[in-house]
Amino acid sequence: MTDGSATADLPPEVRDALARLSADYVAQLPGRLAAVRTHWEALRAGDAAAADPFLRAVHYLAGTGATFGRADVSDVANRLEALLSDAAPAAPDPAAAGPLVDALCATGGGFVRTFLVTGGCGFIGSHVADALTARGDAVRVLDDLSTGRRENLPDGVDLVVGDVADRALVGRVMAGVDGCFHLAAVASVQRGNEDWLGTHAANQTGTISVLDAARTARASGPVPVVYASSAAIYGDNDALPLTEAAAPRPLSAYGADKLGSELHAAVGWRVHGVPSVGLRFFNVYGPRQDPKSPYSGVIAIFTDLAAAGRPITINGDGSQTRDFVYVGDVVRLLLAAMDRAEGGSRVFNVCTGRVTTILDLARTVRDVSGSVSEIRHGPPRAADIQKSLGDPSAALAALGVEARTALSDGLRRTLGGPG
Repeated sequence: MTDGSATADLPPEVRDALARLSADYVAQLPGRLAAVRTHWEALRAGDAAAADPFLRAVHYLAGTGATFGRADVSDVANRLEALLSDAAPAAPDPAAAGPLVDALCATGGGFVRTFLVTGGCGFIGSHVADALTARGDAVRVLDDLSTGRRENLPDGVDLVVGDVADRALVGRVMAGVDGCFHLAAVASVQRGNEDWLGTHAANQTGTISVLDAARTARASGPVPVVYASSAAIYGDNDALPLTEAAAPRPLSAYGADKLGSELHAAVGWRVHGVPSVGLRFFNVYGPRQDPKSPYSGVIAIFTDLAAAGRPITINGDGSQTRDFVYVGDVVRLLLAAMDRAEGGSRVFNVCTGRVTTILDLARTVRDVSGSVSEIRHGPPRAADIQKSLGDPSAALAALGVEARTALSDGLRRTLGGPG
């Protein structure tokens, strides 16, 4: 990390960028970025003489088709440092440079990063889009709207409607981004049983399309990919709590495709140099889960029934256990993974490490909602996993983030109240 005095005069977005760069490079970078900003501010103030080197650099980059705001901040700094010299072209053209200047300075002179979110209109993806736009990033979303909704997106997001398994389309929407959150999937065991080949195309071919496009998405090197894996890869595994080293035993096409995606991500790094982080989501819940979907999670279904005062029916005796993780915590882990996706193809659990029975869940949902819903028991569901509990320690150690939202607090937020 840099000395605080060396970066004190830099804008916050540049200081944040510095925190993500290697220590060796950071030691040299503050002066470079400060010089770039000085030239930009001179240009804005109308000081043509002082701004001339900056205009020359921007004009040169415009001629090469480069796009500020879509390049890695260290790459921008390197290229500008090289161009802000006596060797820069001698024919600055403010009109031609204008679009690139605007892109570079879209947030008041800072460096804007652009991220692609596949499945960004869906439950988890739309929360990621919210978080990215809130911190000033540009967001591009690819979604086929089969389950996602346009209205889930915040203002200012570039939505492309299409199929994540469409290789050509994925290549176009990936072009120029700084990273990809790959969340598009058919997250349903039942639908995988009903449409094996169709869900495979979305869940595994889609992942390969993303990894393949990431190889060549920007001139400075492969784009990092943070993708959704699943606890479904573990199957009915009694080695609890489940660590990332637990033997994979998927019981469904969905789990098999997620495991296959992890293997392809490993190949993507070893063969093609695509850095990635896979996050094995346990039982994620929160606002925007659709309780009307036949493939929805148990919490969305229970909260919908409780809100209506209708009976809550549990399959079996309710002794089944799950590790429920709030979507806000999942988003924080996704962002942290992207910040650390510098090399390799690592995989981490996204869980709380706290166990909850389905019967306790039903009672908590009823209590938090103030519902009078009766809790009933139906026949057990065939092939239902009985015990599931994850170990979050590896993610905490590597990413510095943990899922800390208590179930009762997360349920209150899901139901629209304070958490």
